[in-house]
Amino acid sequence: MQQRPLEIPPVLNPDPEIRRQSYEEAYAKGEEALYEWWRPHFLGRHGETLEAERYNLVNLAKSLKKPIEEHRWDSVLGDDLSGRTPAVFVHRLMKRYAQESGTKVPTLMYLAPEHKPHWKKRKQTIKKRLVMKDYLKARQNRLGKRTLVVTEFIASGRNIRDILKAFPRKTAYDVASVAVMSYFEDPNTELRKLKRLPGQMLFYGGTTKKPDTPLFKATEVLGRKKDEFKATSFRSEYFDPQRTQAARQMVVDMADEIYEQVFHTAEKADIDQLPNPNPALNLEAP
Repeated sequence: MQQRPLEIPPVLNPDPEIRRQSYEEAYAKGEEALYEWWRPHFLGRHGETLEAERYNLVNLAKSLKKPIEEHRWDSVLGDDLSGRTPAVFVHRLMKRYAQESGTKVPTLMYLAPEHKPHWKKRKQTIKKRLVMKDYLKARQNRLGKRTLVVTEFIASGRNIRDILKAFPRKTAYDVASVAVMSYFEDPNTELRKLKRLPGQMLFYGGTTKKPDTPLFKATEVLGRKKDEFKATSFRSEYFDPQRTQAARQMVVDMADEIYEQVFHTAEKADIDQLPNPNPALNLEAP
């Protein structure tokens, strides 16, 4: 099936009736028309989710500004799959600063935890943890001395714990999350609970009471899926290289914009115009 050049709509039409009618028209024309309908809509939705998380992304960038300037991390490890978008965002901030300061750009990698809480899946969970450990051990040189693990939001912290348990013994790590889950009226209640996570520092952009975030839902644009016996995600039958590249570029463009706002504008006494960053939390080492 030949693909037309991809055009990125600025946002989806806010009228659900118009979206429904256009979908039905494409559906009636057949599979190719329906596929072409979905391609820009995935990206339109992706753009909307990035804008919806702008406040938290700015806060996260502000929290990471000082350690990035101190060259705290040698690598970034994205929580695959839903953490790919924020990992690209954070890595872009680091890359921009490294280029400006003439220092080495941190490595970007991904790791796909797949926790199976049900007792019948216990063997699969143990197998997956071994796969993750072997994967990171073979890439210990790329991890460097300290790694920043990036995810889109933290609720129970189960996936993050699985990632951190897979780390080689001599590799230090910190955690960054776009949002932190809060089930309570007082967000600090949940944040105190998160201090039990193994790690050293936690950086976050904001709190949420929802079971997931817009960035979590946006992973469908990547066309990837996970397997319980693979260390990283892989391309699914819906993978579209044009769409994936366009989605990644949208993240890079937003990161560049926020980088200028936080790393440059903030130095010109405009810091008060930006949202206050959430403080990093000290976490006990495992």
